[in-house]
Amino acid sequence: LAFSEGLALVRKGSRYGFVNRTGQVAIPLQFADAYSFSEGLAAYRIDSLWGYADTAGLTVIVPQYRQARPFHEGLAAAVGPNGKWGYINPQGTWAIEPQYDAADPFINGQAKVLLQQKELVINKMGKVVR
Repeated sequence: LAFSEGLALVRKGSRYGFVNRTGQVAIPLQFADAYSFSEGLAAYRIDSLWGYADTAGLTVIVPQYRQARPFHEGLAAAVGPNGKWGYINPQGTWAIEPQYDAADPFINGQAKVLLQQKELVINKMGKVVR
């Protein structure tokens, strides 16, 4: 098992949850999909919407996104109601409004995005740097 922040993502049948290092279920297998923990939060899907839980299994960001990815450098790529990608902060508010056709994670303060079939590089303020 691959552990992240003391927990490993596991799947049984069609449900995902998390176990601790002793193999005990720490967060029940209740999610339709999930990602491993990153920066204290794990993205998970219930029905068709994504939200985020903390390592105690408590929902921190209510499921509201069409798609969501793990946090990197304080921001996570997510799809808003308009079907476009943007970036949210750990409180679930848009740091960079959803406007992109694709969005990669931030690495060293920059992220690749796709806007109208053009690949761009943005900073954490959403400003195009390349």
